[in-house]
Amino acid sequence: MPTLTWPYAHLLINHFPVVLTTLGLATTVGGVLFGRRWLWLYSMGMLTLAALIVYPVHFTGDQADHALRDPWYIKRGVIDAHDNAAGIAMIIILIAGVVSAYGWWRALKRRDSAQRLCARTLMN
Repeated sequence: MPTLTWPYAHLLINHFPVVLTTLGLATTVGGVLFGRRWLWLYSMGMLTLAALIVYPVHFTGDQADHALRDPWYIKRGVIDAHDNAAGIAMIIILIAGVVSAYGWWRALKRRDSAQRLCARTLMN
């Protein structure tokens, strides 16, 4: 069994934000097209989860870069270009995650207040 090194840890978790963001985008498009509330909630949840895991992925990537120390089998500059693209992607995903978390919270809060209003109306 391999030991858990920084490059190995980065390889284990680096696909989560990509997949979660892709799913979030696809279900957002579905929510726009079909107008289903559950699609909106699902997309906001996926984007929020992507934002929660994107920083650990970026952190393990930086640590993996330091651990590898520019190996001969990786062309010079490729890791730096990857790191620059990852930084931009991290900022975009974090912004989308914050907006989605707020939207998710508002959507759930609005649903609760609508249910309370309905219950109050029925009791009177």
